[in-house]
Amino acid sequence: MDNKELWKDIAENFGVELEEVFSLEFEGELFNSKYRFSGKGLEFWNVLEERWEQSTYEHSVLHDECKIKKKPWSPKTGEIYYCVARNAINEPTYVYSRVWAGAFGDINKLLLDNIFKTHKEAEEFIPIFEKKLEEALKERELKVE
Repeated sequence: MDNKELWKDIAENFGVELEEVFSLEFEGELFNSKYRFSGKGLEFWNVLEERWEQSTYEHSVLHDECKIKKKPWSPKTGEIYYCVARNAINEPTYVYSRVWAGAFGDINKLLLDNIFKTHKEAEEFIPIFEKKLEEALKERELKVE
């Protein structure tokens, strides 16, 4: 196995793809730098030099001393995304797809973290959505009839 394949496997084990940009968190503190796995290992974006360089945190990441924080997925114009909704308070929650246009409804879903790349990710959000809805109903003293 060559280095690129090895680092591709390592990246996948951490839930990211080779060349995918992410942040690092160490003891609850988020580092502002951009990081990625490449065929050469863990790299960071050197802002002053405007290039990717080898990171000194490679050992810390590989030994779970730092956590990888993926950037949230964002759809591009014309791209399909999935979200969670209800037609009424007393009806079941469901997943549906939309095409991103940057319109009012798209932006509202984005602000509510209700935009997902896959149907499965949206399905996994249903319990969170339902809990948030339940809390909002209680807070506003709304009754389901």
